[in-house]
Amino acid sequence: MGRKPFVWCCLFALAGCAVSSERGAEPGPTAVAVDMWSDADDGFLPRLDPPLSPEERTQLSDFEWRETSEIAETDTDGLPAIYYAAIRIDNREQIDALERGSFHYSPLPLFPSERTRWAGRVGVFEYGDDRAGSWVFAFLPGSVYNLVRRQALDHGEPALAVVQLRAAPEAAATNRDGSVSWAYLVSGGFCYRGLCSAPDDAANEGDLGVAESRLTERGYDAIAALARAGSAFLDRLRSAWAAIETFFRCGFDGCSQPVTVTVTQLTADPDWAPARPMVSAWGPGRGLPIPLVGLPIRVSYGFSAQFGQLNAADSRTFNVPEGSVLDSICVRTESAGAFVTADLLATEACAFPAIVVPTTPLTILPTIRDANLQAHSVVADGGRFMNFAFGQVPPRQFTVVVGNTAMLMSPVAGNAFAPSMGGRDPFARVLSDRFDMAIAGTLAGLPIPPELLAVAITYRTLFNVDIVLPPGSGNSRIIAAHEMGHVIFQELLKAGTLNPELYARHWLTAVFEALIGGGAGNQDLDAAVINEAMAELFASQLAGGGNRLTQPTGIPGVYGGELGLGRETYCSDVTPGCFDTDVSAAGTFNERISSFSTLFVDLFDGGPVAPGFAHNGPVWLSAPCPAGICPSATVPLPGTSLADDPIAVPLNILAVGIAAWMAIPAEGEVFESDVFMRGQTRALRLAGLPDTTSCIVYSAHTAGAFCRPIWLP
Repeated sequence: MGRKPFVWCCLFALAGCAVSSERGAEPGPTAVAVDMWSDADDGFLPRLDPPLSPEERTQLSDFEWRETSEIAETDTDGLPAIYYAAIRIDNREQIDALERGSFHYSPLPLFPSERTRWAGRVGVFEYGDDRAGSWVFAFLPGSVYNLVRRQALDHGEPALAVVQLRAAPEAAATNRDGSVSWAYLVSGGFCYRGLCSAPDDAANEGDLGVAESRLTERGYDAIAALARAGSAFLDRLRSAWAAIETFFRCGFDGCSQPVTVTVTQLTADPDWAPARPMVSAWGPGRGLPIPLVGLPIRVSYGFSAQFGQLNAADSRTFNVPEGSVLDSICVRTESAGAFVTADLLATEACAFPAIVVPTTPLTILPTIRDANLQAHSVVADGGRFMNFAFGQVPPRQFTVVVGNTAMLMSPVAGNAFAPSMGGRDPFARVLSDRFDMAIAGTLAGLPIPPELLAVAITYRTLFNVDIVLPPGSGNSRIIAAHEMGHVIFQELLKAGTLNPELYARHWLTAVFEALIGGGAGNQDLDAAVINEAMAELFASQLAGGGNRLTQPTGIPGVYGGELGLGRETYCSDVTPGCFDTDVSAAGTFNERISSFSTLFVDLFDGGPVAPGFAHNGPVWLSAPCPAGICPSATVPLPGTSLADDPIAVPLNILAVGIAAWMAIPAEGEVFESDVFMRGQTRALRLAGLPDTTSCIVYSAHTAGAFCRPIWLP
């Protein structure tokens, strides 16, 4: 596809064009294509300047509720009063309350004159990634402002710490009392969010991370009151809407047209050249586009913005007044399955066209190639895979940190990792506490000034997330899948034990072993080896043949993913068999990962025998591709492994093996490869496989090609 104009009109009504229907008798809808990608082929959309500069946000944060005054709750026309405001977001509970209260808010300014700075551009907003805070703009009811003010003055814990009232950029938009004029807004087609758009369901208090849940009971009560106040205002507004609507030039039902936005996502990974639609690699839906259902989408025109979520067809229809100029279309990287953020707000991929709504239905077709959206799709797809393969419903919305914040968090510049500490369940809480204790033990006795210790504590709270994807690896589908593989493995560990303390100890053992021994030639880092091998197994399924069995190490088929070095690649013609390569080297840390990852694929790659079986890797290989890196839209599932692999069991047997390992106290208390494999042997026996058959596969992946007796309990 061409990359020069980002918006082109297939048949634009203003140009006198119309699309003929299939019958050829009637004009069909106007169709506008919106290309949302960068001229660069790295998969990253350009970063757009934030609505408020760091300096402006710092200045606006200089705010005290005690220096404010109560404002009018009814405007000069006797209607419910609203005020233009900038609100600082300090935790995700606040976003949850704004959503549940159906407040009319947006991360972007609400007046069209304020959005002209981005006119004609496409890009991504990574709100708050400069650590200067996240803000939203709102038409805030006067009644809600007064409620929050009373919370601050009476109890010292308001639902919103900073609410800066702003002057409307157009003088005619302001009433004498400082409120925003309904007549001015509605004459331009404005409709309050709760009346024209259903609130998003993506923000859910149960899905929030530990770092965003350290409020007192009074703080939670204040936020709950905020949501209730928003709903109460909406009820009051409904009663007054008949009077408000008279300002509109023809009534909201009289001259609106359906505007349908249908999104196509392209893979952002630069190894996919040319870029192709992002499709699934596993299960019955392999080869079909990864669904974007549930992703919030916002279209803005005039003073109005309409909000919705993409449906199962990756589309959403809005009713927009004829003649309105759509000046922004934004897709937010948040759904029930995943939340991609640089601070507290989800990132957004946005285009700023100037599309006039015609007198016929309008179809807008954005095609998005964005690394953050790709990360969201991989992680949400991983949650669906976990349910498909193991019958385990994802316990929460998985949080992914990107942008400059991710770079700040990365222990090795550009290296992705998976803290797996999102959520509020007992496992996450215990893990977070034990992580704090481990860090405190490491810092004990060091001459750290108090101010630096405070910075370290703040820095530590950033890690209560699931995945960190810095820019250096954030555009790789395979790396995102690998990190999601870690998260899936941790969820299987939780399911294998009812003991959060044991889970936390095992997870921290694996993490710290990887940090101190990755690629160092150490053969004893069993927990880290198994953890990495599990991630490779799941990455091979989610990414469709992506792995680190590459050539940089100089050993064909050996893991080349040392910390900070290289990228994972797709299986290609230089890695015959992909994960069917039987690695039996047992020397270095990386060689052991290669041995175990290929072993696990051999054990659980049942092929096309039945749904729920894993595949053995190279689903993207196709003959016309000279380098083997040319994903095909048609994705046949590969057959079972080579002739030396007589095992084809369902992938869920792996989960049974983990539970079998954890069930025996003397073994489950220890995270070592031998006891881990003893659990897998027990699971294979339950699946009807004799030890002699298991030993054939075991032998292909051990030095000296023999079956380790200790693996046979």
